Amino acid sequence: MSNNRTDRKDYREDLGTVLSTALVGTGKPAQAFADHLPRSSEFDGRSPFVCLASAGSTQERGTLQGKFYIHYINILVFVARDDTAAEDALDNCYSTIADTLEANKSTSNWDGLVQVDRSTIDPTPEGWGGDAYWVETIPVSLRGIT
Repeated sequence: MSNNRTDRKDYREDLGTVLSTALVGTGKPAQAFADHLPRSSEFDGRSPFVCLASAGSTQERGTLQGKFYIHYINILVFVARDDTAAEDALDNCYSTIADTLEANKSTSNWDGLVQVDRSTIDPTPEGWGGDAYWVETIPVSLRGIT
């Protein structure tokens, strides 16, 4: 982890480590994880595929600590639309993500990890990546600690 509290990439990658451990592996709900927006070729037919996307940052003034940075990250859960259990797959991934966020609200790297708004579920555009997916977007924020 960088000591640069403005470096959103480091926080996204650290959050990715926490989420990928919870989501991918034997008996876990996702087939693949990326701590970045993947190219369509990275999907390789895998579903559910969870990834992270930077979604902005802001500065706030603390009382004694000077400025601190709040970073916004979207957690994206892609599930193949032709999967007969697509809704169950989205629900299972969301449940694991929600539990993981709750268990990691504060770490040595960040404070205040929370979901900042309701998640949304939409279809990907036709022809996107050659496959049709449902994508659930889960917006979260965290405050960087240096």
